[in-house]
Amino acid sequence: MEQDITLLPTWVSRDQNKIADGRTHLEDPCDWTLNAVVFQKIVAQWGLPTIDRFASHSNHLLDRFNSMLRCPGSVGINALAQRDWSEHFNWCFPPFNLISSVISIIRQFSAASILVLPL
Repeated sequence: MEQDITLLPTWVSRDQNKIADGRTHLEDPCDWTLNAVVFQKIVAQWGLPTIDRFASHSNHLLDRFNSMLRCPGSVGINALAQRDWSEHFNWCFPPFNLISSVISIIRQFSAASILVLPL
């Protein structure tokens, strides 16, 4: 308003917007998951978590999941920004660079969690 600028959104078809649309189809190199058999063994031992904190539409192990980017089915973006950790039994298989942050969040919220880490 200070600069007297008016923005008007305009729809652009996908075929005329290849550069911007291409960003929505980038693959995440950290988009991997635990083997389903191993997951089932962990669940048999510790119980079924209620939310998958570090997932995507293609690798989530639970119906409720948080994703890094907006995607179909995600109930929240950026697990570390969510404030409901204490309300869930959290499944946490974070990217390695987020491990210390996840441990801090679990402690901060006294959140019941299964945290999968490399040996």
